Amino acid sequence: MTDKTPTPAFNLNFETVGSLVAMLIGMVALFVAWDQAQVMRKQQHASVWPVLSPDFSIDGDDESLILELTLANEGVGPALVESAFLTLSGEEASSPTYLMSQLFPDKQPVGQARFNGSDIEKRIIGAGDVVQIFRLAWPQTEENTAVFSEFATRYVTGGDLNVSLTACYCSVFDRCFLSTGQDRPARINQCAEPTGFFTKMLRTRQATEQ
Repeated sequence: MTDKTPTPAFNLNFETVGSLVAMLIGMVALFVAWDQAQVMRKQQHASVWPVLSPDFSIDGDDESLILELTLANEGVGPALVESAFLTLSGEEASSPTYLMSQLFPDKQPVGQARFNGSDIEKRIIGAGDVVQIFRLAWPQTEENTAVFSEFATRYVTGGDLNVSLTACYCSVFDRCFLSTGQDRPARINQCAEPTGFFTKMLRTRQATEQ
């Protein structure tokens, strides 16, 4: 009687095993490299992430009563402002006249207001920089103080007045964000075209002062 050795169903030689192991190692290395690239990309974007924050303030000194709107970059990278506009109680402001009629609907401060401002569209705001969008200053008088007091009550108590700046801006890596000043800036694919809003305001103001 002759013993017969069972024939295995499959036969893996040394070269085949080595090839499979090398393929597996290559796939793991490729995944690790891809994962590290993703992490590095996120770190790069985070290292230049701009965060624009508007601030509308009511102030005064010994000589003037002041309304000021500024835009600060509280992030760690520069922001290219593509488009921006101002809304008052949900309605877009189109001119200094409309701005004043909404800020002081009943009675406006007495005297010529000193107006300073700048256009922020297509402007780069560096990390930590603050840009003055507009500044209105009136003479400090008892009558104007009363008008400002009424205005401050409407604004601070959240009555019928809400001043909001909407700005769309991008980082150096062309990642774009939309800021309304209410919540954290939202990521968007692309900013809208420049509105020319502040340019029109400045030109209108200059025309009225001539």
